[in-house]
Amino acid sequence: MMTEKKNGGEMMAYANTFKRREMKFLLNEEQFRVVSEGIKPFMTADDYGESTVLNIYLDNENSDVIRTSLGKPSYKEKLRLRCYGEVSDGSAAFLEIKKKFKGVVYKRRLELPYKELFDYINGKTLEIPDEKRQVFEETDYFIKRLELKPAIVICYDRQAFYGNDDKEFRLTFDGN
Repeated sequence: MMTEKKNGGEMMAYANTFKRREMKFLLNEEQFRVVSEGIKPFMTADDYGESTVLNIYLDNENSDVIRTSLGKPSYKEKLRLRCYGEVSDGSAAFLEIKKKFKGVVYKRRLELPYKELFDYINGKTLEIPDEKRQVFEETDYFIKRLELKPAIVICYDRQAFYGNDDKEFRLTFDGN
């Protein structure tokens, strides 16, 4: 599912449902330089190019979500509020439920203004349009089932690319 978003006069499309494989690697500065130079003939910076990513991860008092994740089970899930770029009350924000099963990542997200989602994860009621209700119900159930609250903020700079021959192939570099 795609939604359209106005950004400085142009329309930007955001996907709200994903299924993909992820592989993560820790690179030192020299490795980053070599890889980022090496991909140039094969990849193009995506529409979002370089941006700052703000994540607010939710967990409970026992840190059950992160403890489960660190145990590397075949199935795990997490919930986060995510924004790109400079954040204001009206910024596009995403409440994302991310599930990983046997190496495949499934992500569904609800897009609303940052303030509405921030208030919601801090206990306020949220009015949801019918077309967004299913994803909201999934995230709301997850929050209530595990008694989740905002637990940690992680912010980093991202450079994102897609494959010239395969637009679905993505490569991102995250760092500070």
